[in-house]
Amino acid sequence: MKQVIVGRSASIFFMLMKRGGTMEKVIQTLNRKDGERRLSVLKMEIDYELLTLFDALQTNDREQARKCKRNLERLRSEWIRLEV
Repeated sequence: MKQVIVGRSASIFFMLMKRGGTMEKVIQTLNRKDGERRLSVLKMEIDYELLTLFDALQTNDREQARKCKRNLERLRSEWIRLEV
């Protein structure tokens, strides 16, 4: 599968290649940067789900509360994978 490198990722790629980096090291660096960005978004998604869960609990909306808990569990699992 062919990937297109754009923007900041391209800058990192070319900088590392000029410094004698291997393609494997470049890919690891890019994945780490993508993971850091995803972690920021993930935190916002968790905050949103927590607010939604709070509202559902306040209004006794059990179905919405169950959905929020499932979403939070999924987000938690993703966070753990990114932290490793």
